[in-house]
Amino acid sequence: MDISPDQMHCLKNAFDGLEGPAAAFLESAAVDWIIFDIINHWVPRIAAKLKLPCAHFSIAPSTMYGFLGPVSEVIEGRRFMDIESLTNVPPWVQFPTTVSFRSHEAILILKLVQSVSSGVTDFLRYGTAIGECHIIAIRDCMEFSSDWLHLLEDLHQKPVFPIGLLPPPIQEADGGDEAWPDREWLDKQARGSTVYIAFGSEVRPSKEQVHQLALGLEQSELPFIWALRSGAHDPEILPLGFEDRINGRGIVRKGWVPQLKILAHPSIGGFLTHSGWSSIIEALGLGRPLVIFPLMYDQGLNARWMSEKRLGLEVPRDEMDGTFTAADVAKTLRTVIVEADGDIYRANAMKMKEVFANKKLSDQCIDSFASYLKENRGHNRLFSSFTSPY
Repeated sequence: MDISPDQMHCLKNAFDGLEGPAAAFLESAAVDWIIFDIINHWVPRIAAKLKLPCAHFSIAPSTMYGFLGPVSEVIEGRRFMDIESLTNVPPWVQFPTTVSFRSHEAILILKLVQSVSSGVTDFLRYGTAIGECHIIAIRDCMEFSSDWLHLLEDLHQKPVFPIGLLPPPIQEADGGDEAWPDREWLDKQARGSTVYIAFGSEVRPSKEQVHQLALGLEQSELPFIWALRSGAHDPEILPLGFEDRINGRGIVRKGWVPQLKILAHPSIGGFLTHSGWSSIIEALGLGRPLVIFPLMYDQGLNARWMSEKRLGLEVPRDEMDGTFTAADVAKTLRTVIVEADGDIYRANAMKMKEVFANKKLSDQCIDSFASYLKENRGHNRLFSSFTSPY
């Protein structure tokens, strides 16, 4: 069942009911470490009672945690005081970066924060998870994010382990000889000419946004395949006559599609994405440049980060209300995928395959993390003499 962002706290509060059963299970289990995510903020409490070490694991990249900053700033509410607190690079980030939220993104985040009127706030979840864990494990790597990873160690004074980007197995992308519905159509498109569009499974663009995106795709004159989940069963989710006008040039799939197989196809020249971390990893692992349209959560930070590294280009939007035009969508698509001005994005994205598709690198990161867990298993102690693993 899908849950809207403003109701997500209800699911989190219900999940907190697992603390008792989890504690009962762990009391009789042969456990050396407990690895948990930010939702399970109560795990350190159980770990302390059982005299076990615990590691916080994040599937989000280091930029988000670095941007949030010290635990005290978050727990005491100073981190989310006003728009300015989110739209400026924070003072503890001492290296050059543009990573921060736009005003329209900050307004949405503050609205979500203020909508949580009961239960445990995300401030407390974050503060407890980061402040009371023994080590932090994060889906990231030094080869891409060294500044941010070192910042996390400086902020929290505990080991931070990048466990690699965890790229999906290549066989999931190539698909072998297995037939799938749109492969024949993609085979007919020119190499690097086609746009793939998807916005993840958690947050969906509004009908107004879908209309402008659709008209932008139409104006771009590029072939495309769109995995459209937002209001897929609403007959008016797309502009009137859109599907007739793009018939033969574009495909709209209202439901699940084999994203890795599509991204891996040689006709794909770029990915119009919400800039979720998993989608970024999949795209750059296949050398696909990004056309960036963030919607919520850490996606705005990811968008600035990818733009900063020139791995993609954001669709221009109004600073305060986030509106945009079909013409800007079309221009951004053509720049990234076919125009000479987009050579830098295409070249940089292709270079990133060396990092994002590097299974050996990810395996080394995981092996290093596993070795650390083995060497320190069963020791319930904060690391008073902190030494970075890197």
